[in-house]
Amino acid sequence: MQERTNTINIYIILLGIAVSGFGLSYSLNINLKFYSAFFLGLILIALGIAHIFFFVRFIIWAIYKYEDAIIMSKIRDFYSRKLQQKNPEVSNILHIRNTFYSSQSSLSFDGIVLCAFAFNGSVCLGAFIFIMIELVFHINNGEIFPLPSDIRPYLFGVIVVLISLLSYGIAFKKFLIDQRHIIMTQM
Repeated sequence: MQERTNTINIYIILLGIAVSGFGLSYSLNINLKFYSAFFLGLILIALGIAHIFFFVRFIIWAIYKYEDAIIMSKIRDFYSRKLQQKNPEVSNILHIRNTFYSSQSSLSFDGIVLCAFAFNGSVCLGAFIFIMIELVFHINNGEIFPLPSDIRPYLFGVIVVLISLLSYGIAFKKFLIDQRHIIMTQM
């Protein structure tokens, strides 16, 4: 649990650095128009890639947490049956907190964190494409603000966000939900 907290703290620190980078990019926009957009694009692609790594790390932790909950449930059942003859109340004592139920309720927290990483990462990648399309097609002469009236950056940005969200959803299903089914069949 401490490792998860440390990872979330690292994520928040990196996010703060990125937001500071956005502010720096905006303040440099006065003199260095092309370079500030390019710098902003680099920050966005780095954030998008970092979100992928955080997403994978939290999926792995969610799988381990689920495996641990199943193993603890089996250990409790084993000792409950073994000690039932000596103390009939041991079953009630050991099963006060149902591990399987607690792992299901924690899925909502894991799901919220994973959805946040997926959404933020997708938006970062979409914004990166938006900035790069502006630079490639020389829209707004490389300036970030005001936002362009051309539809191409918006269109490509939305397409990348949707493809990225779809990829995150497929990864979530493949690695977390399918892995839980495999664990349940093996145990």
